[in-house]
Amino acid sequence: MSEQHPTSRVDGRVRVERGIWKRATKAGVRYEVVVSEGGRVTRRVVEGGLREARAVRGEILSRRAKGERVFRPARLTFEEVRGEWEAGGTSHLRRRTREIYELHLKRKAVKRWSRRQIASLDVDDVARLVAELRRDGLSASTIRGVLVAISGPLNLAVRRGYIAANPVKGLGRHERPRMEREPKRVLSAEETERILRAATPHWKLLIGFALATGVRQGEQLGLRWSDLDLTTGIVHVRRQLDRGGSLSPLKTAAANRDIPLPQSLVKRLAEHRLASGHSLDHDYVFGTASGKPMGHRALNRMLDKLMERAEIAEPKPTWHNLRDTFIARLIRSGTDMYYVSKVAGHGNAGFTLSRYGGVLEGEQQADVAKAALEAAVGRLL
Repeated sequence: MSEQHPTSRVDGRVRVERGIWKRATKAGVRYEVVVSEGGRVTRRVVEGGLREARAVRGEILSRRAKGERVFRPARLTFEEVRGEWEAGGTSHLRRRTREIYELHLKRKAVKRWSRRQIASLDVDDVARLVAELRRDGLSASTIRGVLVAISGPLNLAVRRGYIAANPVKGLGRHERPRMEREPKRVLSAEETERILRAATPHWKLLIGFALATGVRQGEQLGLRWSDLDLTTGIVHVRRQLDRGGSLSPLKTAAANRDIPLPQSLVKRLAEHRLASGHSLDHDYVFGTASGKPMGHRALNRMLDKLMERAEIAEPKPTWHNLRDTFIARLIRSGTDMYYVSKVAGHGNAGFTLSRYGGVLEGEQQADVAKAALEAAVGRLL
């Protein structure tokens, strides 16, 4: 396509057509797209010729039609970009995730960036932020959470053309918080018995269900009677109760799963439903006396008191450790790792192995292997 005749000249630049100018340089002709918005005018140099300049201008007009900023404000601050990001970049996140991001972005060390120009932030600034968070005593996992949170606005700035790259990605390996995985707190058979003996019938069912199914806390609290098939002995995990008290989808597709129930647990659940005043399909299995879902905090407070009553040694198990115990027992029993991963709601067996591969000591692993081989070929030999 041939160029249109220029209509004006300014500072050596020649207007080619509306919004597109060109300038002769030693390296050749360079095209610029003029962007005007909110009383500000900026020029964006385009790599290529007139066709590329027209494509860039078309993209700018398209973004403007969607209500997006289209120019690169020289003095745009981190706080302003964060506001843009929160307005449109977090809608796909779960409410709890948004709350955690907001908490991280309000930390004192991060708030110092509020008035910093987004274009002035570099890798050294991020490295100093990590060092300060370490001095504040934050764990490696928390610092990683902060880096994920600040990457949201920074990635948006890259996308909008405010900065060339996200400085978080420039951190060296030694500068990133190193995650040290702590051993899983798995309950022994003796500890499990003491806890269940100390529990009231209602709490015994709650804890027994967690130990026998490995469901996550939110998944258990979000169960309705329609999710249980007591005839076939299956629980269908399809949703979870978030910390705000609302039902929400599970985090991953793999978390949607069916878990077999031991017959003894099926019997107790059937008795619980008959005795409950809220036994319709839409009612919560582990609801309160008024039929409302039980809250996460109430469940954790109950567990803390029960651990004290049962005189369980430190470190005191959390509710998630009941899930750890379930998974560890399946592995120790020699259950196929693929099946363990499936009922645990993990994406793949490799993930399960990376998290729980250490629950068996060397001698225990050898014993499991020998028992499996003995069962398979011992009689034949």
